[in-house]
Amino acid sequence: MPTYNMEEGNLKYRFNQSRAKVQVFGGGFGNGKTAALCIKAIQVSGDYPGANMLLCRETYPRLNDSLRKEFYKWIPKALVRRWPTKDDNTMYLHCGTTINFRYLSQKGKTSEDGQTTSNLLSSTFDFIGVDQIEDPGIVEKDFFDLMGRLRGTTPYRGSDSSMPSSGPRWLCLTCNPTSNWFYRRIVKPYHVYKQKGIVTDALLINPRTKEPVIELFEGTTYENSANLPSDFIEGLESTFTGQMRDRFLLGKWAAYEGLVYPNFKEELHMLPKPTILQHLDDLIVVRRIRIKAIEGYDFGISSPSCYLLGFIDDVGRVIIVDGFYEKEMNLEDQATRIKLIRAKWSDRGIVIDAPICADPSLFRKKTMPGYKILGTTIAQKFDNELGIRMKPADNSIASGITKVGSYLNQYAHLPPISPPERSTLLYFSDQLDFIREEFGNYFWKRNPLGEFEDEPIDRNNHALDAIKYLLSFRPKPGEIVIPKGEIVPAYMFWHEEETRRIA
Repeated sequence: MPTYNMEEGNLKYRFNQSRAKVQVFGGGFGNGKTAALCIKAIQVSGDYPGANMLLCRETYPRLNDSLRKEFYKWIPKALVRRWPTKDDNTMYLHCGTTINFRYLSQKGKTSEDGQTTSNLLSSTFDFIGVDQIEDPGIVEKDFFDLMGRLRGTTPYRGSDSSMPSSGPRWLCLTCNPTSNWFYRRIVKPYHVYKQKGIVTDALLINPRTKEPVIELFEGTTYENSANLPSDFIEGLESTFTGQMRDRFLLGKWAAYEGLVYPNFKEELHMLPKPTILQHLDDLIVVRRIRIKAIEGYDFGISSPSCYLLGFIDDVGRVIIVDGFYEKEMNLEDQATRIKLIRAKWSDRGIVIDAPICADPSLFRKKTMPGYKILGTTIAQKFDNELGIRMKPADNSIASGITKVGSYLNQYAHLPPISPPERSTLLYFSDQLDFIREEFGNYFWKRNPLGEFEDEPIDRNNHALDAIKYLLSFRPKPGEIVIPKGEIVPAYMFWHEEETRRIA
C-alpha cells in the first residue's frame, strides 16, 4: 500500500482535521486533492460504521479513470466485503458502510442553461465527496441539491469529541481554481470574509452562530512535490505559462481553460453603481460634457432577451449601466422596460437620440408565438407600434469577439475611474449579475480530440451578444482619438507607482 504523507500542520493534515459542513480542497495540479478526499472518506467509513456515502465526479469516464481508481489505491483490501460490479457500482465494507460511486451529469435531465444535472437525489447520505467540482457539467443546482441529501444520522463510534455525534453530514469537494459559478457563489464570499471580515449575502453561514459553514484549503503543486515523480513539476512548468501556470501550478483562481474572454476580470471591469454615478456627474454636471448613450439588444423568445444601456465618456470608454435579461417576455413589456430605463438615465443627463444596435435577425420577416406579424418584422413592430427605433448591428461572431476582447484589455494611457489604477475601455455596473455570469460561462467548442475550435458554444451568450451589438459601430481601440489634455503622461504613472512604494 502506498505511503500517505500527512504531517501535522501541512495542507493535507488541515483538510483532514476540518469539521466544517463544506470542506474544499483546492489548488494546483498534483497537490494531492483527490488522495486527500479518498483518505478522508475511508476514515469516515470506519468512524461511522453503517454509513451511506457518495463519491462522485462529473461523468462516468472521469469517475472511473480518476476518483474510483484513486480510492482503490488507498482502501485497505481487508476492509472490503464486496467490490463494485458493472451492475452495482457500490462498495460494501465489513463494517456495514456503503460507498456509492456515481457521476453527476446524467443524460436526459437538462437544466435551464443546457447543462445536464444529477438524478442522484432519491437517497440520503452521511457523507458526500465530489472530485473536481469545477468541471463544466456540474452546475450550481447540483451543489445545493447535494447539500439537501446530507441527512444521514449514522452514529459516531470513535472517541474524538470534536467529531459530529452522527452523520457526519459533510460535503467534501476538490477543485482546480476556476472563474465559474463555484468561485463566484461559494469561494469568493469566503475569500471576502477571510480577508476583510465581511459577511456577504452569498456566504454560507450557520444561521444560529453566524459563522461560516465552509472551510477552504488551497495549495500549490510544489507543496506535494515529495509525492510526485521527479519530472512531473518540470513538465508542468514547461507546458503552462502565464494564466495557465497561475491556475494549474500555483493554484490561483484564474480564468477557466477555454473561456472565450479570459481577460474579463470582475475586480476591474465591474464598477459599483456609486462610482459610475460619480463619474457621470463629473462629466455632465461639473465639466458640462455632452454624454451620449449607447445601446444593444439581443432578442429571444424561450431564451432570454437582453437589453443594455450605457454611455461613452470623454476618452471613449463604454460604461454599461443598466438593462434587463428576461425570457418569455412579450414585445410590449420589453418596450415598456426599455422606455423606463431610457427615461431614468435621460433624467441624469445622458443624451439618447440614436437607434438601438440590435440583433440583425429582427430585421427579417418571421413569426412569433402570440403575434400575427407575417409580412412585417419585429424591428418594424418596435418602430411602428411601440415607438422604439432599432438598426441592425454586425452579427459576425469572430469580429464581434475580437472587438469585445480588445475593449476588455487594459490601457495604461487612460485615466483611471477608480482603484485599481488600471483602466480599460469597457466597464459594467456590478448590479448586472447576468453579465458577470455569462462572461464566466462562455467557452470555446472542443472537437472530438478535446482541442479548442475557433467557435464558441452557442449558449450563455445573450448578454454577450447584446454587448457585441452595442459595440458594432464603435471604433477599434487603436482608432479612438482621445482629446488633448485627457491623456495621462506616462511619467505620472511612474510617479504614482513610486509614491505607492514609498508609502
